[in-house]
Amino acid sequence: MSKIWNSRRPLLKRRAFSLLEVLVTVALLGILGAVAFQSSHRFREGATSTKLDSDVAAINQSIKVYLANGGSLAGVTDPAAVLDKLKTRRGASDAAAYAGLRSDMIDGRVTAVPQTTAEANSNAPRAVWNATARRFEVARRGSGGIARFDLSAAAGKVNHGEETRAAGAVDLNRGNGWIWSYQDVAAPVLTQPRPVPLTNTAPPSPVAVAPPGRLAAPVLSAAGGRYQYNTFPSTITLTNPNGTGRIMVARQWTVAGVQWELYQSPVAMSPNGNLLAYVQSTTAEHSDSVSVGGTYEVETIDLQQPTIQPGAAYLDLGVNNTLTIALQNPNPSAYGSTIEYSILGGAYTAYTEPLAISPSSYPNGFEIAARVVRSGVGFRASQPVTQWMPIKLKAPLIDKNQAESIFTITISDPNPPNKASMKYQIKDLNNGSLTAWQSYTVPFKLNGDNYVKGFEVITYASATAVRYLDSDASNVQGRSFFGTKVAERVVLVLDTSGSMSLNRRLVKVKEEAKKLLSAMPATGKAAVVSFSTTVVTRFAYQETTPAKVTSAQAAINSLVASGSTNYTGALSTALSIVTANPDVEQVVFLSDGAPDGGTSAHATILSQVDQIAAKGITLSAIGYEMTAAAEKKLIADMNTRGVAKPKKP
Repeated sequence: MSKIWNSRRPLLKRRAFSLLEVLVTVALLGILGAVAFQSSHRFREGATSTKLDSDVAAINQSIKVYLANGGSLAGVTDPAAVLDKLKTRRGASDAAAYAGLRSDMIDGRVTAVPQTTAEANSNAPRAVWNATARRFEVARRGSGGIARFDLSAAAGKVNHGEETRAAGAVDLNRGNGWIWSYQDVAAPVLTQPRPVPLTNTAPPSPVAVAPPGRLAAPVLSAAGGRYQYNTFPSTITLTNPNGTGRIMVARQWTVAGVQWELYQSPVAMSPNGNLLAYVQSTTAEHSDSVSVGGTYEVETIDLQQPTIQPGAAYLDLGVNNTLTIALQNPNPSAYGSTIEYSILGGAYTAYTEPLAISPSSYPNGFEIAARVVRSGVGFRASQPVTQWMPIKLKAPLIDKNQAESIFTITISDPNPPNKASMKYQIKDLNNGSLTAWQSYTVPFKLNGDNYVKGFEVITYASATAVRYLDSDASNVQGRSFFGTKVAERVVLVLDTSGSMSLNRRLVKVKEEAKKLLSAMPATGKAAVVSFSTTVVTRFAYQETTPAKVTSAQAAINSLVASGSTNYTGALSTALSIVTANPDVEQVVFLSDGAPDGGTSAHATILSQVDQIAAKGITLSAIGYEMTAAAEKKLIADMNTRGVAKPKKP
């Protein structure tokens, strides 16, 4: 370092060497060769001395700030005690009203390392406390010296507490209102202006100049160290406390040396930037000051992870309702941080509003990752937080084909490949028994004659891949209507007499009729006839496509119970329909009581049943909640006579 400091002084004018000087030079070269091995050791000593000078200057500056803000070092003689005083804080009782610095004045980790006995007996530099001048000074003699100032993590954990310091000239207001504490006074009474005698004044006293010797180091508006992003000093102002000399600053230095330049205006400081400064002497009686400064770092803040808030627990491929996913930033708004998100490992995108996710867009799974970021120095992006959204599978597609009493059941998987297996079971509608769940592989056949009241095939998609959920169940019935199997081409004849209002009979019949129509294949056909006092064809005989089934169900919804029970009128209308449509396979007749309208003779009614059966069409009679034996016998006779007769060639 000695070469650096010597480089500040201008070289003397050069002149020619005399013979005597040449001889002296040769002798000196020999001496220098003998002591060259000591240069490294001296360089280290110079670096240690320079560091001690710099540390002493920085601590003395902190002492000035401490004293200027009401602190007291009266009676303090121990260097360690001085440092402890700088680490205290202004007491809470008067801190609120003090218009100045209230906190500690020095890093709590700073410790004073005393000299060893060997160091004290040597000429090594040491810092000593001058209690009179209230400052540390560097000397090369004397006991009780400080060899160096170090940073100790253990010392930084010690709480040096609070102390009572002198009050300021003006207090802050402790209550509400104006910032300063003051008392309103009456405005002075204005007086007439009067002449003011003018007298000559003595010129101001000259600025005090430092006594001969080493100049004091420049004062920095902010010392080097670690700062949070919102307190980082963007500019550093330097002040010369000597009244003589000039400030030199350096922003960078290399092995070749320090690049010094004259200080002229505040120095712009960027994070992790460096600054070194000293006061250069401009007179012979002063020497340059020690160098002060350091590195200005920004304390990195680790941002917290965002939270992911989906609007539902899973994505449903079957329903395919749009799912909303919101992201929340838990960090203080003052940080100015933002959220970025990534879907399925894609590029991160700035988050501005809740995401609308369509399940059909992610049939093979959905994963979102999110993180909090901030541009600029002083912040570290949060670790990403990820969340998989489970995928609920679509229910299987189930189809049945009927050839006479044999049903062929086909189940299809509507989901992405290798995500599910199809499971099914069969329910006997006669007694409600269920088979065990089975894995579907190929279409299978069921004999409808084995199920008195029909059957139901229930199936669902069982998830076989991670993060997929089982589907809802779907089903299909071997059609039955109150336990009666129903063909694919049928005429429904429904009683809507006044007694059908009892015990919600008509409500239940309408529900079952609508279910039956929903189970009809699109290639089937149906007609709906209602009868009471009069007979009305509610739905003409036609194909049971989905659109037409909806229309038929609407017609059934409109049925109202009233009037008498006209069996013969209902059977006559059914006979007309089957006569006009030879492809009809079955007439289903439902009533809750005996006929009391039209021709109610038993024989006449059975004759009409015979006419329908003679056309090769089965008539199935249902006595719904019948009580009288005669009524039940009529229904039984209709079923006996209603078996389809072979059609004549």
